[in-house]
Amino acid sequence: MPTKKTWVISALVMGAMALGNAGSTLYLPAMPVIANHLNTTGAMMKMSLSLFLIGFAVAQLFYGPLSDAFGRRINLFVGIVIFFLGSLLSASAHSVDILLAGRLVEGLGIGAANAVGYALMRDVYSGEKLTTQLSYLSIFVGVTPLVAPIIGGYLVTLIAWQACFYFLALCAVILFVAKLTWLPETLAAMDPKACHPKVIFKNYFTLFKSPLYMGYALATASAFGAVFTTGSMLPFLLVNQLGIPIALYGWIAGIPALGYMTGSFVGGRLARKLGINGAILGGVTLSLLALLIGIVVNRIHFNVYALMAPLLFFMLGVGIVMPTGSSGAMAPFPKLAGAEAAVLCASMFCLAAIFTAIGSHLSELTPIPLFCLLIGTSILLLIFLSLTRKGGRK
Repeated sequence: MPTKKTWVISALVMGAMALGNAGSTLYLPAMPVIANHLNTTGAMMKMSLSLFLIGFAVAQLFYGPLSDAFGRRINLFVGIVIFFLGSLLSASAHSVDILLAGRLVEGLGIGAANAVGYALMRDVYSGEKLTTQLSYLSIFVGVTPLVAPIIGGYLVTLIAWQACFYFLALCAVILFVAKLTWLPETLAAMDPKACHPKVIFKNYFTLFKSPLYMGYALATASAFGAVFTTGSMLPFLLVNQLGIPIALYGWIAGIPALGYMTGSFVGGRLARKLGINGAILGGVTLSLLALLIGIVVNRIHFNVYALMAPLLFFMLGVGIVMPTGSSGAMAPFPKLAGAEAAVLCASMFCLAAIFTAIGSHLSELTPIPLFCLLIGTSILLLIFLSLTRKGGRK
């Protein structure tokens, strides 16, 4: 058990995970500006987000076992330093290639935040308390990629697009100092063998062959990927198609965050009444209905209201899914908390990278292609959720 108050640990975990999510979307309002400055295309700018997510996903597969072997603290410190260096590289980019490299380095660094963060929460909480804490974590962290563009919009308008990445570097320094001062080691017993290739393979194989674990992990990942896909396409729909000023973009794009916050707040309560699967099914049903209505409305007339209203209710459903699905994924193997967190988070960011890469090739003239893609992610979520029934019976 940790020696410090658990709320301090929870706050520091939220800070690290929020930084990673903010790192992915803070610069979204600047995408059109960066594309012009670096003489590149919108597709390449979306690829910069995909590379960040790929780095984020791959890194977590290593941070998880390393945190089981050498502790949570040291891995977080290393990851934050790498993220800091990647942010500086991105800010100094004079070509799209350097920007892409910087974004990849950022992802490889901050991947420690989620993999180690979920393991930290599993060290401190269990059972219903874990579900409740993950609900709070989901509210704070899940909203971050939706509201971070508000800050980014002002930074790019008042200063320059490079300020977005310098701001992230500054946040990394503040977080590093806070963790150095207040974060205790929560791992009860370090296991150096946990990072041995044979042990890593064995632990991951245990998770991969579990329908219960993989069902919840991939269902959560599908919902998470939908959030980032939405964020990657909104700048081009709002700024380029509807002519929304960059400074105003973040406020409008943050509207779905209200739905997400509400969904995350009630998700834990629904899970206690309906069970995890019942809560997830309710959230997905709400999301699908919102998207179908959105397609009909936007075929009639595409404006900011027709775009954002369906997304508000879509994110309400996603907010229900995220904390309940992640708590289901973190429950089956408490002795493999680091590996559980690594596979869960790697799945989340891997699917997010795939979905955003697909989104980069879709038309941005109307939101209908985006809504169709989100319907596909929701159907995929239901397919993954069906695996948990097999795992439960087993």
